[in-house]
Amino acid sequence: MSAPESADAPVNRPSMKKWVVLLVVLGALIGLGTMVKAWMDRRSGAAAQPVVFSGGSEHWDQNEVPISMQCGACHEKEFRQWAGSDHAWAFRKLGDQWESEAFHNMKLDAHGSILQFSTNGHGRMVHDGQSSTSWRAEWATGRIPLVQYLVPAKDGGFHTLSAAWDVNRKEWFDIFGKESRQPGDWGHWTGRGMNWNTQCAWCHMSLFHKNYDPVKDRYASTWTEPGVTCIQCHGPCWTSRRRGRVA
Repeated sequence: MSAPESADAPVNRPSMKKWVVLLVVLGALIGLGTMVKAWMDRRSGAAAQPVVFSGGSEHWDQNEVPISMQCGACHEKEFRQWAGSDHAWAFRKLGDQWESEAFHNMKLDAHGSILQFSTNGHGRMVHDGQSSTSWRAEWATGRIPLVQYLVPAKDGGFHTLSAAWDVNRKEWFDIFGKESRQPGDWGHWTGRGMNWNTQCAWCHMSLFHKNYDPVKDRYASTWTEPGVTCIQCHGPCWTSRRRGRVA
């Protein structure tokens, strides 16, 4: 018969080294699990598409206002009313159905020069006979009763033509009437007084940032949506709703 173990006999306990290894392995597993979950969340978020307004409206191009289209998913009536408003058309791209007549070999005599409006392979063109300079109209403001056009400036911004197209009379006129504004004048349409980025854009575009560099005298302006859209008055509240309602 064996003798009973002494109370002072050594007990087998895990060494400190084994504890360290166990903690390292446990930490690695937790970290791996966190990474996998984050990857799956990102993948799920990328696959989910926000619900947007799916009907037709009077807007010039609904694809240009993706954030407001999300608002229209829940506020269809309000979106349709807005889409045909002056706010929605305050800054827009050019379209054949609106510009074909205005740029069909039309002329305007104003401020000592003759402006010619035509269409060629480069787009809707504005030619100034006095300076023998041509510009391509890139953006427009308005629809009815008149339309003004924007041409690129040398400083990276845009100039707003003082010539406007009368939709009802189907003719060009100068918004300054008989005033004599010559090239080089502050108030001439090629001067700083008619610089779109400084003088006009704030009221025609949503979440506009001028981004003017005074050292280089250049603009690198940005905006979130063209025209006065939902986010200009209500803010970018679409982000929280997008998370809660997806297709």
